Amino acid sequence: MKRVNFGHKGGFPLEQETLIHLQRAYADDMLGAMLGQWGVNPTQNYLVKEATSPTDDGWIIHRLERKEVNASTGEEFSVTKPELLRLKYNNGKQTRIEIFNSRSTTGNLEYADGENKRVYEDWMGRYTTATTPTANGNTIISNLIVLKSTIALTTDIAENATQIDAIKDDYLPRDGSKPMTGGLVLGQNKSILTSGEEGNRLYFRGTFANTDEVYVSKHTPSSDTTELRFRIGDNAHGGSKDALTVGGATGGTPWKEQFRVQLDGKLGVGVTNPSKVIDVDAKSDFLRFRNLRQVSVNQEKPLVINAQGDLGVAQDSILTPQATESIQGKAKIATQSEVNLGVDDNSFVTPKKLKDRPLPRASVLGEGISRVATTDEIERGSTILDGNLIVSPSRLKLSSYVREVLYGEMVFNELIGSRSVTAIGFSGASRVEGDGRDSFYRINFTKPVPLPYTPIAIMISEGTNDNSYNFENDTFITFRDLNATSMGIIFREINSHGRQSVRVRIQILK
Repeated sequence: MKRVNFGHKGGFPLEQETLIHLQRAYADDMLGAMLGQWGVNPTQNYLVKEATSPTDDGWIIHRLERKEVNASTGEEFSVTKPELLRLKYNNGKQTRIEIFNSRSTTGNLEYADGENKRVYEDWMGRYTTATTPTANGNTIISNLIVLKSTIALTTDIAENATQIDAIKDDYLPRDGSKPMTGGLVLGQNKSILTSGEEGNRLYFRGTFANTDEVYVSKHTPSSDTTELRFRIGDNAHGGSKDALTVGGATGGTPWKEQFRVQLDGKLGVGVTNPSKVIDVDAKSDFLRFRNLRQVSVNQEKPLVINAQGDLGVAQDSILTPQATESIQGKAKIATQSEVNLGVDDNSFVTPKKLKDRPLPRASVLGEGISRVATTDEIERGSTILDGNLIVSPSRLKLSSYVREVLYGEMVFNELIGSRSVTAIGFSGASRVEGDGRDSFYRINFTKPVPLPYTPIAIMISEGTNDNSYNFENDTFITFRDLNATSMGIIFREINSHGRQSVRVRIQILK
């Protein structure tokens, strides 16, 4: 501590060095002690006390450059150090303070050597709204650090203690002895999106101090997309065993793992060391998939499970068996040519190809398709004989053909001399009487014919004279005595032509 003893008798010699010693003792040393107590940074500006009125000045600490004189040589030198300055209220409290010398025009004295030199300086601060100094040598400062008084600090400490107690009541204490009554919020939302930005993190520690960071954070890839990130360790590559696990206590075991997601991309369900991308221990139960969407495939690629339980696409083609009459399976769709040819028995026929198939017409030479003949076509008979149409029972019943109930032939032999008759298609025929060229015969039916009915005779002449059937067409036939089991027939030849025969075709119509 610098000190000057004024108590000696004999008159104190007031020298220039003594005055400098006093200035430094009561200014520099005392201010340095105060700044050290406050922990002031000598490069910063501080507000010690606010100026509250024109009569109540404040105090600031400002780094100021000043001139000092070497007492031995009398030379000036510059010194820059923190100074304690009075703060004037001016026109009210502002955010800026102007530093000025209040003795800038009145601080000079005339020395014994006749020179006028600056002696008095009184640097102060005053509140101002100006952004530039009002005079040369002045400066404008702002953003001062507030130094609270001892009383204010004591009050703050007391209030903080009260708030800490309130926080313990409202939020989860460090020892977990009380439940939280409010939500735990990490960070604040921002008004501007920074794509890919990660928010505040919730870290987990308390075990071995390795380099693996474990935390949860919010990640926002885009304005309407949010991810909750779990970071576990720093080995997110193949072979890493860092994992997110889910489990619980069971019996006397404090931890039983049931689910695991490793950073190497493997997932285990009931498996603590998954060896595949998805490794599931089904515990002899089934795997169930619900509401699967159907997909269309161009080529069959079945999923198979080998003896080790590995699920994958079959390396070899495993196809559904060929469909047969007795085995369910698959078959290809037949081509139009295969449908037309009708040989392939392993393909499906579609309705379209069946419709487009050119089917053959039915005839007496082969099977095919035809339509049902009309009644008129049945009556005409020409189309039926050609075999192009089908005669249905109902149509036949409506036509005249249904009236034919018996059909047969008779051959009359040797018209001159002994005479005989041969029946074909009937049960028999006998000559009842004869008179010259006239003969009466009775024909017996093979089945009863209900009355009434109509017999029709057709004469057939073939051959040459004296060697075959009658060819002159000079015979006629008359029917008589018609009954259900037989009928009579009278045969007459107009002229005699030797030994000839006549064939007669007979139809009995109902």
